[in-house]
Amino acid sequence: GAGQVNLGLSVQANIASYSDLKGTTLAVDALSTGFAFMLREMLEINGVGHDEYELIPVGATPARLEALVAGDHAGALLNPPFTEFGEAAGLRTIDYSEDALPPCQIGVMAACRGWAAANPEALRGFIRAELKAIDWIIDPANAEGATDTLERNMPGMDRAGAEAAMKIVLDPDRGLAGSDKINHTGVATILALRSKYGEPQKNLTEPERYIDLSYYNTAID
Repeated sequence: GAGQVNLGLSVQANIASYSDLKGTTLAVDALSTGFAFMLREMLEINGVGHDEYELIPVGATPARLEALVAGDHAGALLNPPFTEFGEAAGLRTIDYSEDALPPCQIGVMAACRGWAAANPEALRGFIRAELKAIDWIIDPANAEGATDTLERNMPGMDRAGAEAAMKIVLDPDRGLAGSDKINHTGVATILALRSKYGEPQKNLTEPERYIDLSYYNTAID
């Protein structure tokens, strides 16, 4: 799975602080995603009320970067290395999720409990395949091949972008982890954000209710 991802709040060059985002539009992937909730929380704790800006869904990170570079919106949360791509295009980064928020678990592999119970061998096979793929990616001997694969399959990704992305993928703290490194505190943060901003509103607590490593544990035995 993915470790901690440090999202950058990328903004237009004329935006110097959170207060400058009042009265603007901000690009998000969709209105009901964890990234959107993280952005709303970052804005709130920095003095920008929910009625002082508008969130506009534009799609995944490449689409958000494209919208910012085109000048369509004042800011957006971007994954690395797109944060750096934005800076190269004249955008500014005024904050990072790691600095503004408690730890957040960004990437996990999830399955419906009923399907998992009915298809345990298929799920274990998937887990083993994922771990094998991660082992291949993080093997230094496969660096060029992994970069080639990323460049070939990621829309809009050139060689420089693929190389920058691979540095993040291989980072021991924020990159791929070939084990069950689920941050329970990070899951609790995500549950709290969804409880606060999600619709319909639900009080989601106890990260352990949503974490089941039994299939992982039996897959690697």
